[in-house]
Amino acid sequence: MLTIPPDRLGHATHLDPESKDFISSKNIPIEMCMTSNVLCKTVKDYHEHHIRDFLFMNHPLCLCVNDADFFILSIRFIFLYFLLIQLFYLFIIRLMIKVT
Repeated sequence: MLTIPPDRLGHATHLDPESKDFISSKNIPIEMCMTSNVLCKTVKDYHEHHIRDFLFMNHPLCLCVNDADFFILSIRFIFLYFLLIQLFYLFIIRLMIKVT
């Protein structure tokens, strides 16, 4: 799949180490839909979501909410979701500053 490098990847939940290295070396952005990943069980839960790996690598990514109607997500939930993601991101940045 990565023979012809894509402009971006969606989800990126099942990547082997070689693919992950390739994506990192080419700086290919990833669109992540955390709610979809958890509800469809492509990841166990939010705590074990692979977004953490890509944030630590300072990899370009976009957080998305897909299939809101299918998952019966309200606008209020989506707003809170993005607010929590921003707080999580700030926490990671603070953690990285302390480590370096």
